[in-house]
Amino acid sequence: MATYYVRLSGSDANDGLTAATAWRTINKALSATGIVSGDTLYIGAGKYREIVSLGLTSPTVETFIIGDVHGIHTGDAGEDILTAQT
Repeated sequence: MATYYVRLSGSDANDGLTAATAWRTINKALSATGIVSGDTLYIGAGKYREIVSLGLTSPTVETFIIGDVHGIHTGDAGEDILTAQT
């Protein structure tokens, strides 16, 4: 079980393992090379303009996706907004 991070200031070329090396998109975090069952994902404040599909395959393993509105984990306090609007 690992902890990963997404921030608008991140890059999908990063490893997502720290706030300083966060991914840029939620899609990257949820892709085949992203988080797996049992991991935790903290999403930094901002407006994420993307369409996200969840492919959760096991009802017995928990994966946590948390909007870090207080900025405790990502350093980015504020609302997390996910919109398909471009």
